Amino acid sequence: MSDEELKQACKDWAFAYEEKTGKFPRLRDWVLSHPDNPAPLNKNKVKELFGSYNNFKEICGKRLSVEQQKQACKDWAFAFEEKTGNFPVHSDWKKRLHKDNPPPYVADTITRLFGSYNNFREFCGKRRIFIRFSTLKEVFEYQLKNKIVTKSGCWHSFNLTPSNDGYVSLGWTPSTGNFKKFGLHIVSYLYHRDGDVTLESYEDRDSDFLVRHMCAKKPGENRECFNPDHLESGTRVDNSNDARSYHTGYKVKENVLEILIEHDENMAAGMIKEHSLDALALKYGVTTNTIRRLVNGESYQNYPGRDQYNEEKNKSISTS
Repeated sequence: MSDEELKQACKDWAFAYEEKTGKFPRLRDWVLSHPDNPAPLNKNKVKELFGSYNNFKEICGKRLSVEQQKQACKDWAFAFEEKTGNFPVHSDWKKRLHKDNPPPYVADTITRLFGSYNNFREFCGKRRIFIRFSTLKEVFEYQLKNKIVTKSGCWHSFNLTPSNDGYVSLGWTPSTGNFKKFGLHIVSYLYHRDGDVTLESYEDRDSDFLVRHMCAKKPGENRECFNPDHLESGTRVDNSNDARSYHTGYKVKENVLEILIEHDENMAAGMIKEHSLDALALKYGVTTNTIRRLVNGESYQNYPGRDQYNEEKNKSISTS
């Protein structure tokens, strides 16, 4: 088939899918294994043929123009205001918060469409909101007031997203300087420890001073959290020790010999293999699959514990 024939076949299939299901197909619906009406191409081929899936939707008349997207946002915002009495703030644009009537887009898309949330407010005839903070303490207290509390008790920012390293930074421009970024969890620790936090107390802390995450759900791994009850001060050595205690790689590689020996003992005692793997996973705080791969020789092959285990096993075989 030519490209034009393939494009027409894709359009025909998409409209047939919509007629049958009531919804225009999403990209993930393009699979060749539909029992009644398989898609003519898989999702990757569709993207390749049209350049992008949005291009395909536009050809089919299903993609909203920028103006239509903006209007959809405006309509939802006024519906939200009518229902709650308040015009939606940045953190209200989350689909999971509105199961009956989810917003058409998430907050990041609003910012992309309008340039800023204040621009969107202006588009809706609402006044722009300018919040100026004169101290670092005020910046943090604004976050504190609007924090999101998770089921595990962690505190997350309502409008800040983590960077690539998982940490959240608080931005502020002092009146006598340039824009600066501050680790949100460090600011929180200093604020709750001292009852205040300043530019000086943040910048003058000891170079070896760190704030460690001790969250109960995933100790040492939830770097977004700024709940002071989940934070402890420490040094770089403490931080390294935390990694050894919390991270799967450290848990296993330091106990390769012990795990292998314990598994052999469990098997010799008549324990079912899966039960042994489960018990060891529970004891060392890792997944059953991690233990299984270790026992089967699929991982941690070049560690001293493995070598020592093999040597002892070979000795026992030769003497028997």
